[in-house]
Amino acid sequence: MTYGLIIIGGGPAGLTAGMYASRLNIKTLVLTLLPGGLLTSIHAIENWPGDKSVNGIDLANRLMEHAIASGAEIKYEEAVNIEKTNEGYKVKTTAGKEYESYTLLFSTGGKHRLLNVPGEKEYSGKGVSYCALCDANFYKDKIVAVVGGGDSAAKDTLVLAEHAKKVYMIVRSVLRAEPANIKLLEQNPKIEFIYKEEVKEVLGTGTGATAKVTSLKLTSGRELPVDGVFVAIGTEPMNAMAKELGVALNDKGEIITDRLAQTNLPGVYAAGDCADIEVKQAITAAGQAVMASYSAFKYIRKLNPH
Repeated sequence: MTYGLIIIGGGPAGLTAGMYASRLNIKTLVLTLLPGGLLTSIHAIENWPGDKSVNGIDLANRLMEHAIASGAEIKYEEAVNIEKTNEGYKVKTTAGKEYESYTLLFSTGGKHRLLNVPGEKEYSGKGVSYCALCDANFYKDKIVAVVGGGDSAAKDTLVLAEHAKKVYMIVRSVLRAEPANIKLLEQNPKIEFIYKEEVKEVLGTGTGATAKVTSLKLTSGRELPVDGVFVAIGTEPMNAMAKELGVALNDKGEIITDRLAQTNLPGVYAAGDCADIEVKQAITAAGQAVMASYSAFKYIRKLNPH
């Protein structure tokens, strides 16, 4: 059996495309290990149409249910290799399976960007975290820092302020978060901003199970005592397979797309954080996924006009 569309990745872009493509009567397969992707690490999303505020996990579940109800097939497998075939593309997965399709959608998202400073790797999971929603409850009445000045950093800071007694927000230049979130940050007495500083080293004590973060060394030489640090400096696109297939990337490693979510390869599309869309949020990923699905529909119709 040949699918009409195989979607690599099940974040908001992948799940939206699964729903929309299926509604266009495209036989659709979504390959993902984590439906919802990074969406599941977000505490509150307040710019999703129709919801004044929605939890990331709840929204991910609703997107998945909608995709399945529309007819999309979801397999909990990770794509590891893609080959061009006479009819389209062949995708191999970690489960040892092979699936063929006429078209492909890359919605592989991104991975958390690292600080790449001494101590980060050593104390990862022992005071260094990349998910405030996952780990905030471990820092009740403690002192923590958030590194970053974008909207993700702002949201992480607000989540942590619900648990910690003090939250430092370390901002390299200026806050780039949405004005509504900046206002909430400024109104919270637990939050203190540290501008024009960067973390140069993560310091701590102990090894193995006893290891823990104790402070951060900043560019000014200041040592900031903290019990934990949350890194929220953006994501890096996960496009290794796309590159191997011959999909064109920009200098940031993002897949280059046009306004119809088309790439340089016929029948191959991209949507969400892996693509060169400027505003990387669930709402924009979903919109780009709709364009990709419709582009795939038109492409398949040309291949099979009847």
